[in-house]
Amino acid sequence: MSESTITQELSAQRQQANTTRAASGPSVKLLSLPGVVPPDAVFGPGGKLLARHGYDVGLEPPPLLPDAAGRAVQALGLADAIEHTLDSTAGVFLSRKHLSYGVRRLLGWLDRFEGDSWEQRWLASGADLAPRTWRDGVEPQTVPAALRVAVNALMMARVLRPSYGWQLTSGAGAHQPQRMLQAHEAEMLERMRALPAYRLALLRHQADAEACLSRVLIRTGRRLDQLQGEHLLHYADVVRTSGRNRREHLAWELLVALGPFAGEPVTLRAAWSAKGNTRQHSVETLVDRYGVPPGGVRDLLVEYLRELKPSMDYGSLEGWAYRLVRLFWWEVLQINPAQTDLRLAPAVATQWRERLAVTSDGRPRGEVHSVLFAVRGMYRDLAEWSHDELGRWGPWVAPCPVSRHESKAASKGKSP
Repeated sequence: MSESTITQELSAQRQQANTTRAASGPSVKLLSLPGVVPPDAVFGPGGKLLARHGYDVGLEPPPLLPDAAGRAVQALGLADAIEHTLDSTAGVFLSRKHLSYGVRRLLGWLDRFEGDSWEQRWLASGADLAPRTWRDGVEPQTVPAALRVAVNALMMARVLRPSYGWQLTSGAGAHQPQRMLQAHEAEMLERMRALPAYRLALLRHQADAEACLSRVLIRTGRRLDQLQGEHLLHYADVVRTSGRNRREHLAWELLVALGPFAGEPVTLRAAWSAKGNTRQHSVETLVDRYGVPPGGVRDLLVEYLRELKPSMDYGSLEGWAYRLVRLFWWEVLQINPAQTDLRLAPAVATQWRERLAVTSDGRPRGEVHSVLFAVRGMYRDLAEWSHDELGRWGPWVAPCPVSRHESKAASKGKSP
């Protein structure tokens, strides 16, 4: 298909979209738009929970700085955005002709959606909520490989800033880090690669560090010398809570050595535990970060943790959420995806305790006792609170899957 034919198609589609917008009226604009991508499924074909996305999928990117390279790009029309992307990535990807095909298809599709910027249209399309399946919603018969190249080019050209969850899961940016850093940070990249910490690191750790920095540059829209510790801490948190290996430690140490993080602790581990680290998530995020699907128990966990919040510090609340949401409820859904309440069948409770005893890589879990204690505490609290607020807590009262004997042993730190 020639470029002129594609351009004519996009023009006709845009005109049709504008006609639909005008006819539908303000109150139903978004609902009238065709092609919104449905979010990725939570459960796989076998009924098991799929690997979790990062909890920031579908959320707006952080505000752009006044001098950000991508600020002016967001106001470009379709034709100018295409030309900007092709010009700014010239020689980086395939030939201009092949790149043009995918970029025109993808931007033409996004141009149908409401928004004052390309980033807003990306979110309105639903693509960010569907890292695994977003390509299925774009133009029919568009070659998937062309879309992968196109979205990489759009990220490099500062047109799109997908969430970390999307970048980590979609697989679209497999070769993006070196390209992104070379295109925008060639001098800093050369200095970074000359640092002793970089040169002595394993090759996979070097690649992980560059991938980390590339994703942070894409998401924040900043330069390396504009990054702050908060930005890398946020990325590290998304990686950690989505069940992936934490591989951003070298990136932190390199930024300390390069200068942007000169005032920060020398290691990421020290930064996490630094006194005065006030970065906190809402209770909703503490629950949703572990990828549990919407439902009554998810809402109950939010309400329960919200009740506990005034009586504990943030670190304790975060640990409580990890035990109840990730190590209890998420594991229960792995065993029985149809579970909708806290009343576990004996077989489910037994399997949960067996799964709890070992980590995902088969090692004995060291925090079994604290999890058992937290779970029994929640069941006990719900039963007690139901006497005062029956309508709120009563429906969730159920036999506890942790026996009194196990609870006593857990409270003493002994094996039940």
